[in-house]
Amino acid sequence: MRLLALPLVLISAGGAALAQRSDVVVTKTEVRAMPPEAMVPRLFGGLAPLILPIPDRGQPGVRPTRPLRSLSFLTRSSRTNWEGICQSDLFQVEFEPAGPIAGADTRVRPWRVVTETLYCVPNPAGLRPPPPSEDEPEVAQCARAVPPVRSGAAPRPR
Repeated sequence: MRLLALPLVLISAGGAALAQRSDVVVTKTEVRAMPPEAMVPRLFGGLAPLILPIPDRGQPGVRPTRPLRSLSFLTRSSRTNWEGICQSDLFQVEFEPAGPIAGADTRVRPWRVVTETLYCVPNPAGLRPPPPSEDEPEVAQCARAVPPVRSGAAPRPR
């Protein structure tokens, strides 16, 4: 039950963390130039260890012309109350201008989070895999089951 409440915790804690951090102001140009290791803590503070960014660096050599509208993230995969099924939450942070509109250099701040729960079966041979061994606990099976995220795997920032 606790794991099923993770999206609610992220929405309430993450939304509160984003709302309380009025110092979180970025531009699309900064986000695309920033390594994920720096971007996630800047946006989420203490929640950063739970969050995996979905990289979007735009088209190489093409400078963006519009303000940042959204960024997509995944939570680290975890097991559910159903044996053999893992979950991860996809969430999208939407931004609003924090000053005058200046194309991709418009300063924006987070204003809303939209979430969706994703489920996967790490052992496709059946929904009831054998109990996890000490060498590979179910948490490790879940982490291994989530495919690596590619640039085009999620909605691109607008």
